[in-house]
Amino acid sequence: MTPRPSDAAEESPGRRAGRRRSGGGASDLAGRAANLGRIEDVQARLARDVFAHTKSPRKAAGRALGTLVEVMTYYLLRSWGLGDSIAIETSLQEYGNPEISHNVEYALHGVEKKYRISVPELPAREAITASTIKKRMLSLHGIDTGDARANALLSGGVLRNSCLLNREGGARWVANYDRKGRVSVSLQRPEPYAIFECKRVGLDARHGKGPQAIEKAKQGSYVARTASCLQRVQDVHGNDMGVIYDANNEYTVGPYDELFHDIIHSEREIPPAFVMTVGVVSNHGNWFAADGQNKEMKILAQSYDWLLFLSDHGLADFVNSVVLSDEYPLVKTAFLESYAEEKRHNQFTKVRMNLEVHRALASYFVSNRRRIEKQFTVITPRGRTPGDLRRQIGVLRSKLEGTKA
Repeated sequence: MTPRPSDAAEESPGRRAGRRRSGGGASDLAGRAANLGRIEDVQARLARDVFAHTKSPRKAAGRALGTLVEVMTYYLLRSWGLGDSIAIETSLQEYGNPEISHNVEYALHGVEKKYRISVPELPAREAITASTIKKRMLSLHGIDTGDARANALLSGGVLRNSCLLNREGGARWVANYDRKGRVSVSLQRPEPYAIFECKRVGLDARHGKGPQAIEKAKQGSYVARTASCLQRVQDVHGNDMGVIYDANNEYTVGPYDELFHDIIHSEREIPPAFVMTVGVVSNHGNWFAADGQNKEMKILAQSYDWLLFLSDHGLADFVNSVVLSDEYPLVKTAFLESYAEEKRHNQFTKVRMNLEVHRALASYFVSNRRRIEKQFTVITPRGRTPGDLRRQIGVLRSKLEGTKA
């Protein structure tokens, strides 16, 4: 049985936001980018026009595209209303084997408490530190977030997404900047209920399929199979079966999809240590052959609960229409400055993002959510859409937080 989505209605996307037309004087990079179609062409242009100063321009361009896949995934999750739930590059312990842990791109945590605080209008280069937020939380809400860490939510005009303020036991106090210029402070539960991992490997110019594809597939598969209390095994006929233990160490075995669906959609509580695993892959040539999926894609598809493929067109469109577009001059400038030969710091990653670029991207993804979702194809479970995944995450989160999906 395949996991079934809820019947929640989709909201209408707003008008496209964050766009500005710039005047003359722009380089011809954006003009050339408008004519790019294949992601290999985008990579080649980036290698020539942005990364020519590096030792290996093509590899540097490929790494930048990998960063853009992570950025797209992050802002898509934010457009789903999950900003307060996200932890970035966090450590995930293996189920039943806490001595081994793995860093994952994104983990979604249930939120115990959530607050909104305003901060005085600050000059672009002034910082919003964990200490500043701690003082505002005390004065506005009477809440003590504990000993403040050295992290700054905003410093030098650069934002730290999902900024960790402090740990309270295993829970995490996290701050985010919303699209309306307010600071959101949330207390995240210790254990995640879902993880997202991004896998992109560029094509090798001489050999076609990138040599790292199989290693990334094996790595992703291992993490996906060891993350959750719902364990996946194959029977003698190759069918996906699941096994899950209860608090008394008694186990239940059954078809994996049925157990998975029952955990999320039944009236029973979510079992401790249940984690929905989601993989996001990109670059068509590494994951598909002329007659279907490559071995690497099959490995991932039989390991993750959900596997999404970001189309080459979708990634190229983001580069052409936003990152290198004169319609988004602040985005373009921040990206180019982050990879300039004399750069001071990178302000275009999933963790560190230029504040004005963050606002523009957050608005862009909310306004264009439906169109962006269509650029992702669900590999597994078959016949589903990113909208189905969004709704299923909503059901899972509502069960954990006791809210209406």
